[in-house]
Amino acid sequence: MLSKDEIQQLRSLPILNVAERLGLEVDSHRRCLCPFHDERTPSLVLYPSSNTFFCFACQHHGNVIDLAMKVFGKGFAETCNWLVNEHNVIIERNQYKSVQSVKSVFRPEKYLRYFEHPFLNKKSSEFLFSERHLNPRV
Repeated sequence: MLSKDEIQQLRSLPILNVAERLGLEVDSHRRCLCPFHDERTPSLVLYPSSNTFFCFACQHHGNVIDLAMKVFGKGFAETCNWLVNEHNVIIERNQYKSVQSVKSVFRPEKYLRYFEHPFLNKKSSEFLFSERHLNPRV
């Protein structure tokens, strides 16, 4: 169980970074296609100053944890665990709550997927392969 301070630490994660890790393609105006309904023009707006989001089409809104919960369709505890693991947030547990103090440890195997199968967004792919004429196998 996370404390109020730990939950607040998760809520303070930058919403733009969390959206990127969730696979949302955010444009320069901090808008993206809403994952909660089918659309062709971006209606989901991210507000970094308040660390919140709002969709002008379906009216979904909330903070970082709400966004991840709605994208994954999972519960609060599972979403918080994902945020802790995905963003390397260090959560210290009190000794009386568990046998030992638990800290998030850097696990290099977690990042192996990025090196085995690197991901390029659409703009990067166009630049490297269309404009610079690099071979995609490189």
